[in-house]
Amino acid sequence: MTNTELLYKFRFEHSGQSIHLTQKQLDHIPYLSTLVANQNDEYVLKSPIDYTSFVVILRSVTSNQPYILFNELHEDENILNTLDLVNYLNINLFSIPPLHAEPSIRSKDFTYQPVKNIFEARNIAAEFIVALRKKEYDFDAFDTKKQVFSLLMAIFSNLEVFSSRFRYHTLIVVKECCLRLFSEKQQLKFPNLEQIAGNKAIDSWIYLHDDEQPVPKNLENLFTSRQCARSVHEKDTDRFKLSASSTIDIRHPRKSNGTWDHSPFRNFVSLHFIIKCHYILRLSKINYNHDNDTTYLNEAQSARSGWFNTLPKRPTTDKFKNRFRSKDIKNR
Repeated sequence: MTNTELLYKFRFEHSGQSIHLTQKQLDHIPYLSTLVANQNDEYVLKSPIDYTSFVVILRSVTSNQPYILFNELHEDENILNTLDLVNYLNINLFSIPPLHAEPSIRSKDFTYQPVKNIFEARNIAAEFIVALRKKEYDFDAFDTKKQVFSLLMAIFSNLEVFSSRFRYHTLIVVKECCLRLFSEKQQLKFPNLEQIAGNKAIDSWIYLHDDEQPVPKNLENLFTSRQCARSVHEKDTDRFKLSASSTIDIRHPRKSNGTWDHSPFRNFVSLHFIIKCHYILRLSKINYNHDNDTTYLNEAQSARSGWFNTLPKRPTTDKFKNRFRSKDIKNR
């Protein structure tokens, strides 16, 4: 007898379409979890929840890839409504990327590191646009405007990294949330929707589909990824938990089975650190076999008495003797 997983059926009132979700999928959407807990009959999803936006959101949160929110939503759909629906469903899985360009930013709970590949850059950029929509940045500060503008220009200029659909939705968010805050000169540097849509076919040829490729030079320090900070004590303790049979994944820490992994336990481990820990463990397993206890005790006593630390006797011969001939022999 096989155990069947419990499925919850939801019907969308506006379109009449239905969807079945598992408990694991429900756990990513607090609004639906609450609905299931307080209601036992048919689950009807009313406005503003629509089927098209909900499916894209579901794929994004279950795979932990915010880039899907923009890249899989058709241009005919309203990205603003989709992002508002994310808030309506009480989804708070996306972080707020910092606007600083330093290579390493540390806070109390998190450490920010530069992105390592295209996969990270795309998802961090998507989190950045989500944060813009939620008004998470203080635009009263001049540095904020400068940093936001630099990040937006990086998105619109790197056609091989960010798809035309992502840039299309990004421009809609910018026009709604912050375009008026930039100077007229800066506003002229933004593309328009017609340009992005018109170049879609051409852009698709240069778009990179390999997520593991390194980011271009102009993106290396612009976008930073967030990792949970760990105490020094925890790190030192973990070093001695390694064993010769331990399997350490030194591949990319943020991508696991195609998902966006924020786990601090998959950070990069340097090869030097691995070799050092392995060497310490090997030393701890060495067994000293002293078959002759008397010899061993004599050696120990000699060591304590400083026998092995004494310097050898210096030669008594004159090292300068016979180095040069005598004057008598020289003048003959």
